[in-house]
Amino acid sequence: MAPFGFTPDNSDDPEKNNGEPVDFAAMMEQMQAQIQQQFSALGMSAPGFTQSGEAMPKNIVRDTAKKFVTAKGSAPIGANDVARIEEAFSIAELWLNEATFFPQSVATGNPAMARTDWVDTTLTGWQICVEPIAIGLAAAISDLL
Repeated sequence: MAPFGFTPDNSDDPEKNNGEPVDFAAMMEQMQAQIQQQFSALGMSAPGFTQSGEAMPKNIVRDTAKKFVTAKGSAPIGANDVARIEEAFSIAELWLNEATFFPQSVATGNPAMARTDWVDTTLTGWQICVEPIAIGLAAAISDLL
């Protein structure tokens, strides 16, 4: 019995390899072309990863996130919603102040926001978290290409 994954191909299909080795170089060139095509569609280039000099082009990330949020639906926040969210925040903060040693939150402003506003508000924080991963991924892919 042949080991798993190494069974002989006994088909009579003339389109099969007929025992010839697979041309891995051609497969890799094809994959490289596809990856570069996908990078350029996102405004990125493989060797430097981005054309803008950033690891993650902020405008492309923002546009993509907003398209996703819009596709899923983003309703505006009404006055009733704001009141309910502020009440939930005060209850959560009351509990957190008793249950943890962290200092009380000093966040100001409206905690209620629409999904598209949330994208704009939190994008910088997400970029700080994700950018090192994107840089490492870009370097790894560039090394492969």
